Amino acid sequence: MNTTSNAMHDATTTQPRAADNTLQPRAEVLCVGNGKATGGNLPARTGGTACAADARNACVVGIDPGASTGIAIFRCGKLAALRTIEPVGIEDEILALWPSRVIFEDSRLQSHTWTQAASRAAAAKMARNVGQIDAWSSLITAICAKHNIPCHGISPQGKGAKLNAEQFERMTGWTMTSNQHARDAAMVAWKYRAAK
Repeated sequence: MNTTSNAMHDATTTQPRAADNTLQPRAEVLCVGNGKATGGNLPARTGGTACAADARNACVVGIDPGASTGIAIFRCGKLAALRTIEPVGIEDEILALWPSRVIFEDSRLQSHTWTQAASRAAAAKMARNVGQIDAWSSLITAICAKHNIPCHGISPQGKGAKLNAEQFERMTGWTMTSNQHARDAAMVAWKYRAAK
């Protein structure tokens, strides 16, 4: 399998599911160390080879938490993959990639919500949605802390305006399909894409 092809990394593709609706492991390898593909072994920091042993090839992961969580993987400063997962898969995704850094959109850093609700019911729904996203942000922080993976949140305002597919392609060079969640994940990590 060619692990450098963008063809398998369509942002609209979610992790495969078995007949019983459980998540199945992905076949593609996203982090490369010392020129060899490294997959689902133990993390490099515990003596395994799950991600880049060579810092030049380490991946940086951007996450846009939500009911459809956007994931962007940068390798050597270039956007290598985009996808969308369910929040229940966040920890599995982080541990499978074992990135050198995780950057996520953190709504807790901004008190203002962008949408004014038209009704009391709409305001309550928005509050529940923001609360869920805040909880997923806390979860990302806890997962990374538990495994000593550097991570930090970026406020929605710090991430910048949402980009449509055309604007995103001009900025990143990404020519494959993408959705708003995956584009947001890429943009939240854009400034840090070459971090070690």
